[in-house]
Amino acid sequence: MRRNSFKARITFVAILALFSFNTLAQRLTYSNDVNIVTEAITYDTTISVASSESQNYGLTFSPDGSKVFHIGRQKDEIIQQSLNAPFDLSNGITLDGITDTLATSGDNFRGFRFSNDGTKIFIIHNTSDFPGNGGYVLQYDLNTPYSPVDGMELIDSLNIALTSVVSIFSDIEISPDRELLYILDQIQDEVQVHTLNTPSSIIDGSTLVSQFDCGAGKSDMKFSPDGTSVFFLGSVDNTIEQHHLATPFDLRGATTFVGTHTFP
Repeated sequence: MRRNSFKARITFVAILALFSFNTLAQRLTYSNDVNIVTEAITYDTTISVASSESQNYGLTFSPDGSKVFHIGRQKDEIIQQSLNAPFDLSNGITLDGITDTLATSGDNFRGFRFSNDGTKIFIIHNTSDFPGNGGYVLQYDLNTPYSPVDGMELIDSLNIALTSVVSIFSDIEISPDRELLYILDQIQDEVQVHTLNTPSSIIDGSTLVSQFDCGAGKSDMKFSPDGTSVFFLGSVDNTIEQHHLATPFDLRGATTFVGTHTFP
């Protein structure tokens, strides 16, 4: 039970970190299994990153919790930092470096995820700073797993825009088997569910198989470690919303609304 609670805390860290442009993370501590309605949640750490970037998105940890990453939308860069204690911001954090690669591929980047082995990174790219008809997932190969600052190369792009549909794509998730790709559309209030023709790669394309209605104002999404819950961050009403999934990591099946937690 202790291990499950620790993993669940990691999920909440990644969600709450995106609540403020200038705040990297607020760490949560609680007991037992994840339930945002019944759990006693305590906010105990905040770290500002405003000095390096004013618009931060897509916070992600390395699997061992030793590194934390986020995208700077204003400067088109990935900021990479090391933690003194795994998944714990309160024990100190050190800047490893900042990439200068993304600006050559466009601008207005938001969420991103690593492949299972950390050798690839998938990044959301909107073609406009405002709601529009263009959006892509970019795939990069990394020179060093889970270390974009050591060099990364653009391999391919996947067009995720729907014809005549106005969108802002704000976050991305990938199922553990790397066969399902999820794209959060902040304007259409939905999650696009794609099957990848080749697991862990967009090179061979994807197929849009369904669209999940996540409600208005959701800017970020995260699965629980076991995939039985999905969480959505409401950037307008300052909330986290939780849904239970009948099939882990699969938004195509039945879901049950659990509840909402509002930030103090």
